[in-house]
Order: sequence, then structure tokens, then C-alpha cells
Amino acid sequence: MRRPSGETAGQSELPVPGTRIAFASLRDGNPEIYLDADGDGQTRLTDNDAWDATPAWSPDGTLIAFTSDRDETFNFDIYLMDADGGNVTRLTNHDAEDWDPAWSPDGTRIAFQSDRDGNEEIYVIRID
Repeated sequence: MRRPSGETAGQSELPVPGTRIAFASLRDGNPEIYLDADGDGQTRLTDNDAWDATPAWSPDGTLIAFTSDRDETFNFDIYLMDADGGNVTRLTNHDAEDWDPAWSPDGTRIAFQSDRDGNEEIYVIRID
């Protein structure tokens, strides 16, 4: 995947089988991230004009990494938020596009795709 697009906005991920689902949807006009905790209701976790997509649960289920273009340059970076949508933090800050976060099994690092060296490569950032 080169960049998040409308075709992939429906991507979802389970933190632990049979529990909460985080997913991106275009239902409100632009991609936003939602949480479905029990199959009966959905909670919108992001609410802005930016493109928020590709949610990835931390192994312990307390954090969600995601891709967004909410910065002032409108390029995609990796962000982190609490499972309830609070405490949004920007993890990458580069002129290149960064997308598709994936957690390490121990929750200390996030791998992501980027074109920062002119090619699409996988990079890893530590979560401190």
C-alpha cells in the first residue's frame, strides 16, 4: 500500500481475539478511527478534517498507533493515542510519507512503511 486510500479505510485490527475492534471508516466524509467494544455500539475515536486510518493495537490493548495527515504539511505520519482516543501524540515527523504502523510483540517498537529514502522501506521506532 503506497498511501492510505478510501479502498483501505475499512482496515481493522483486533487487540485480542474476541474483544475490541478498531477500524477506519469513511462514513462521515473522511477517514476516522472508530472503536467497537462489544459488537453493539461504535465510538468515534478521532474527529477532525485529517485522514486518520490504519489503526494498530498495542499488544497490551492500551494504545492505538495510526496513520494521519493532521500535521501542518499534510503528509502522513505515525501517531499514537490511548484506547479511548485521548492523548494523541505524533511519533514520526519527516517530510516523507510514513504509514501502516505495526507493533512489536513486546510493545516497545513500532514498524512502519516510509518512502523517506526514495524507496518504500520498513523503518522501526522505539516507543518510550
